Amino acid sequence: RRARRSPDARAMARRGGWRRYAAVALAGLGLCLGGYVPPTKYLIISNAANGTIGYAQLPRGVGGGEAVEVRTLIDTDLRHPQGIAVDQKRQLLLVADSDLRKVVSYGLTVHEDGSLGVDDQSPVAEDVETRWVAVDGLGNVYMTDEQRGQILRISARQMLDGETTAAPVFA
Repeated sequence: RRARRSPDARAMARRGGWRRYAAVALAGLGLCLGGYVPPTKYLIISNAANGTIGYAQLPRGVGGGEAVEVRTLIDTDLRHPQGIAVDQKRQLLLVADSDLRKVVSYGLTVHEDGSLGVDDQSPVAEDVETRWVAVDGLGNVYMTDEQRGQILRISARQMLDGETTAAPVFA
């Protein structure tokens, strides 16, 4: 049985589809409406070919072969998003875009219907040709700079202060 595509998924198929994944992040985000609700798992996918990021809400429990719907999460302001990471504690989506030469963040929101939303784009690190991004438990953000052959870091404190100049941790 073939799954029906949402309007977002049909639009993605017309623009080149999700067939060329640059990065994938798995996020377990919780939504609390007056009691404990187990976190919902999402697969967040970047499509560098058309500058978009999408997501799929993964089914609960153990199963296999169930079709999941891919929805568009971000379809503006990115050019070539290759690396993505999710800071679950701070509910941030981090995106490394090599064409923009920066790493940006978006606040993640889980709506009552289970869909994901993002707020405005905020710069994390600028003037870096990066294709990879990661975040540790303290909120420090790590990225590569291919032209300089370095691994760079923006500390959690720098993130709070809005400072976007990354320091090398390995060169």
